[in-house]
Amino acid sequence: SCIRDLNMFQAYLWLCVLQGSLAPVEDELVRLCTMVMPRVGVPWEMIVQWNEILMEAVLDRTSLSQQPILQPFMSGFIKAFQEAQEHFIEEP
Repeated sequence: SCIRDLNMFQAYLWLCVLQGSLAPVEDELVRLCTMVMPRVGVPWEMIVQWNEILMEAVLDRTSLSQQPILQPFMSGFIKAFQEAQEHFIEEP
């Protein structure tokens, strides 16, 4: 299921790039993660690691000329999750 989740995160990143907007991540993915992940026992730290791994993998696979295009979306993706951390309540 972790691979599936990472694939979903990647799909949202590319959707943001294609739409030229962070709205899909801010309005959908972050909200979904703050609701679902605690209920299935995924700690916040794992989501942070997923984001770091995903962004590193994307940078490793893109040319230097493409990276400036992606960077604002990657930064915004990370920021959206950082801002949502306070809404993430881990289940006991």
